[in-house]
Amino acid sequence: MGAKSVKDILRRKYTHIEWSERWQEAFGNPEDFGLWFIWGNSGNGKTSFVMQLANELSQKYQVFFNSLEEGMKSTLQQHLINNKVTGKIVFDTLPIEELMQLHRRYKVVIIDSVQASNAHYIAWQKLRQKLGHRLLIVISQADKKQPIGRTALRLKFDADLKLYVEGFKAISNGRYNPGGELIIWPEGYAKYYLNKVNEENYEPQPDIVE
Repeated sequence: MGAKSVKDILRRKYTHIEWSERWQEAFGNPEDFGLWFIWGNSGNGKTSFVMQLANELSQKYQVFFNSLEEGMKSTLQQHLINNKVTGKIVFDTLPIEELMQLHRRYKVVIIDSVQASNAHYIAWQKLRQKLGHRLLIVISQADKKQPIGRTALRLKFDADLKLYVEGFKAISNGRYNPGGELIIWPEGYAKYYLNKVNEENYEPQPDIVE
């Protein structure tokens, strides 16, 4: 690439993700290539969020969804129905090595999940290099608020856009619009945070001795 002056950098033209106002308000204007990382605990709306994100991106881009964790089970079908996914998305269950052949066919590649891939960090680096000027979105399981495993933690560190999912809300932790939020499922979100407030305000009553 070579060294660049201030003028070179200021003159450079960047291409950004084209998406709707709702998504832009939540996560800003990230570039349309690189690495995004999504993590969260089970039962908090992570899969629904990923489906909604894939559907949003498929309005403008060719999307490949590598469903290693869910596979092609009926639950995948149900997620598509529940989240009203209608975009042009291709699903498969390929090992990381075979994904390297997709770099010319799809602008966006989504992989669910780091853990289900059983791939080491070096394999992920090779995939990122092969994809080049394309967008790789990686999903990870979590333990409390951190991704599970060293590979997942390293990918999170590398990511341009980091999205943490909790209580049916996705929160930006990355370089783009940090703190930005998107509600995945309003009813689930309201119930989750109401229960959380009630738990925080709960004061155990002393035992009454007669």
